[in-house]
Amino acid sequence: MLIQTIVDGKNGYKQSISKYIKIPIKLTILPQEMKKHNIKSVDFQNAKFKEIENSSEKLIIANTGELQITWSLKNILEGQYDSYKVR
Repeated sequence: MLIQTIVDGKNGYKQSISKYIKIPIKLTILPQEMKKHNIKSVDFQNAKFKEIENSSEKLIIANTGELQITWSLKNILEGQYDSYKVR
């Protein structure tokens, strides 16, 4: 689940931003990808943000079982929730 915590420079952990935040984004894996990789259930563990060196690209990386799922933060913010890589 990706939840906005900063709005117009205001940190939601320090003051209320509830009337300004967008609907949380649920990141998941498409059913056809689950079948392709023999995933019976999704149990994301250890999700992290990662910035690529010498680039402005930011990634969200999560594990489910022995697989690693990687989303581009830019793609997610553009509404492309099903644009990810499975390794």
